Amino acid sequence: MNILSKMVYLLHTCTVSDFIKGGEKTLFKIKAKSPTQIKISTITAYELRYGLKKNARLKMATKMPSTDL
Repeated sequence: MNILSKMVYLLHTCTVSDFIKGGEKTLFKIKAKSPTQIKISTITAYELRYGLKKNARLKMATKMPSTDL
C-alpha cells in the first residue's frame, strides 16, 4: 500500500460548498478520492449548517409579501 492511498483530505467549507454547487474541478478532484479519504472538521460542519439556516431565512424573507402601505 502506498502513502497516497493512506492520505486523508480535510475539506475546507468553501471546497464543500463548491462541491455541493457542482463546481467541475472540485467534483473531479473529490470524486477521484475514496470516500474514506474525505473528511470535514466540526467547524466546517457548523459553518455549513449555519449557512443553510441563514440561506433559508433569506429565502423566506424574500418570499414574504411587503407590509408597507
